[in-house]
Amino acid sequence: MNFFAIFLQIGELFEGNFNWQGVYHLFLFILMAVILGGLGIFLGYKAFKPKK
Repeated sequence: MNFFAIFLQIGELFEGNFNWQGVYHLFLFILMAVILGGLGIFLGYKAFKPKK
């Protein structure tokens, strides 16, 4: 249920109500997405790299 509360705080940002908790959670979600994307690209590169 706490996860749903985080989405509500971020949703308030899109409605125009500024709060620092929503900004913090939005920053964390973006950071997690960047880390997961980078990890996926790295693992894909390592998996399909030709062997010598």
